[in-house]
Amino acid sequence: MSNNVQPLRQAYVAPSFNDNAELPASAELTQRVRNPIRAGAKVIGVAVLGLGLWASLTPISSGVQAPGMIRVESNRKVIR
Repeated sequence: MSNNVQPLRQAYVAPSFNDNAELPASAELTQRVRNPIRAGAKVIGVAVLGLGLWASLTPISSGVQAPGMIRVESNRKVIR
């Protein structure tokens, strides 16, 4: 496994805060940023769909029953 890590930009470009000043993004830089985002979105999508499918298809064979009693702890009423 080689460690082929290259910087995203060769030289630092100071940000400009004008309305029309945008840094041009190269195609390689755009692709290097989009690939991890797409991979993460795919992983999250598969997890959500898989859990939803599992939850909708898994049968519930029984429930747990326990004796209990509900009681009012106080008769306090707040009127505004």
